Amino acid sequence: MVWVILNLDRYVGRPLAEDKSLKPKPIRILSLDARPDEIAWELEGDSIEGYTAKIRGAPVAPGFRPYPDDKVFARLVEQGVGIWSLSPSMD
Repeated sequence: MVWVILNLDRYVGRPLAEDKSLKPKPIRILSLDARPDEIAWELEGDSIEGYTAKIRGAPVAPGFRPYPDDKVFARLVEQGVGIWSLSPSMD
């Protein structure tokens, strides 16, 4: 199943325009005209054990040094994959 994540009515995703290195890729707030490939999330897991979130095949996790903890990155080379607790919006 594919999911879409919103933040204040804007898409959260991984832009197609990014460098070609294997460095972690930042997750960003995207415009409403974002392409489907940029905003299609995969969620694996359950509400008890937590979820692994992936975008374009890469798991996402909070930033690590030198990046601040309030940033989220897609990790192309898995290291410290994040486990997320998710709840639906009641809007």
